[in-house]
Amino acid sequence: MVDEKLIGIKELSEKLGVSEQQIYKLQREGLPKIKISHKVTRYDWEDVVQWLKTRDQN
Repeated sequence: MVDEKLIGIKELSEKLGVSEQQIYKLQREGLPKIKISHKVTRYDWEDVVQWLKTRDQN
């Protein structure tokens, strides 16, 4: 069963209103991701939101 909470970079960038390049920058800063293969990365929306909230508090 595929977890329907997992989204790709395009959907994540649309939800956050930022470019895909900004998502890559956030990844380098610790944005939680799930690496499926060397070409496929997915994001758990709830984990991303929590990470952003925690990041804002620092």
